[in-house]
Amino acid sequence: KDYRARFISAILLAMSDGQDIDVSKNTIELIAIINTRVNSILKRHNKIEFAKFIKIDEPSNEDNHSKIKDAIVYTYQELLGLNIRSAMKSGKDILGKFYEVFLKYGNGAKEIGIVLTPRHITRFAASILDINAHDFVLDPACGTGGFLVAAFDEVRRKNPTKKEFDNFKNNGLYGIEEQDPIISLAIVNMIFRGDGKNNMVEGDCFKKYLNLTEKNNVVFAEFLTEEGNNRQRPITKVLMNPPFAKPESKLKEYRFIESALNQMTDEGLLFSVLPTSNMVKQGMYLNWRKNILLKNNTLICVITFPNDLFYPIGVETCGIVVKKGIPH
Repeated sequence: KDYRARFISAILLAMSDGQDIDVSKNTIELIAIINTRVNSILKRHNKIEFAKFIKIDEPSNEDNHSKIKDAIVYTYQELLGLNIRSAMKSGKDILGKFYEVFLKYGNGAKEIGIVLTPRHITRFAASILDINAHDFVLDPACGTGGFLVAAFDEVRRKNPTKKEFDNFKNNGLYGIEEQDPIISLAIVNMIFRGDGKNNMVEGDCFKKYLNLTEKNNVVFAEFLTEEGNNRQRPITKVLMNPPFAKPESKLKEYRFIESALNQMTDEGLLFSVLPTSNMVKQGMYLNWRKNILLKNNTLICVITFPNDLFYPIGVETCGIVVKKGIPH
């Protein structure tokens, strides 16, 4: 499963600079060409630390040489046939959709424990939160970057000045993802779009704290590893779909909302996909809604989603919009 993500992201990133890949080479040479190009592109974008997650491994034995080469050649030719370079620069989240379908029909999402948000939901969320070039946007469980891509596209759609848009690309988008191969796909996604990958990090969102700071007249948020007493919370908009908790898990989905709200300025807006159980169940769920969510924040709306939205994962879901810091 890990290998699938690395395989896809390596070929896509190797294609992103517009150069053709010489598929006539033998397997080892072909893999070396792709990995070298990936390293060069990541280095150019100051993301070389992700090279170990975006690569194709050499075959473990002679029998696999032809299989690996056939897979590379077939995938590359199919992507060329789809005109993937133009498609991914078109403003559509092609990589997210590609990987969403790939995982869904390969049963990968369920095994990896991630739920990819359909593209029309990410676009909807960015639209109703009215993301603009002056926002600081966070997805604390960003997966392949679908919500951040939607935020990027929502701002671009509003035709800000070049200076405003460049600043938003560099300093307005923040993503955290615990699984290395998945955050690697998010970074590939953003590199194809021209930027937005600067503040995507691998790690545990419960151990990351964003702090508003300024350097050389540029205002941005920095990741801290400790809460601190004087932290200035920078985030104005949150878009998220926290991992669906297994029944036995103590880390329920609403905990991610608590963590995200702790990164936000007062009156900031949060959109989250949630299993409906978080909004209707008694016990600890009721306690969270009453004593944390509504006591400290305003629940603007709850949106019921179709039952099959995350098929084949059978979880009833809704979307919530919350205004930070004003009691309900």
